[in-house]
Amino acid sequence: MHLTKAKVISNKKIVTGPAYMVLEDFPIYFPILPFGFFPNTPSYSSGILVPMYGEEQNRGFYLRDGGYYWAAGEYFDLALRGEIYSKGSWGTQLHTNYRKRYKFSGGFDFRYNINVYGESGLETYQKSKQYAVTWNHSQDQKSKSQPNIFCKREFIKQWI
Repeated sequence: MHLTKAKVISNKKIVTGPAYMVLEDFPIYFPILPFGFFPNTPSYSSGILVPMYGEEQNRGFYLRDGGYYWAAGEYFDLALRGEIYSKGSWGTQLHTNYRKRYKFSGGFDFRYNINVYGESGLETYQKSKQYAVTWNHSQDQKSKSQPNIFCKREFIKQWI
């Protein structure tokens, strides 16, 4: 984006005048944004995650990755997401990150899905439950208290 006029109020907001897109140093004047107002705060904020939509050949139309993001603080966050398909499949995911600056960082994931393939009552009908647990942790190289450690654990289970 190329901003013809902009005012930045530190840690509060950014207000812009007319703006247009620039792609590979080539200006694209249509569409033009007549003005803009963007919050600019250093604090973390929680909110709703808007799902994306589309279609898969096997499971049908979907809404995916919608949910809620909770910014618990400077060191920890949590996202709960879900997905639903028109042919009956659905799933949920819990994802969290943690980080202590110059010490360690990591994340934890838990997924649970029920996948439905085919039409109920037909020979090709399949229903399976699946879950996955993933945890990763690494120590920052700048940490002097412990030797550098990287750990990743993953466990996936599927029932048919």
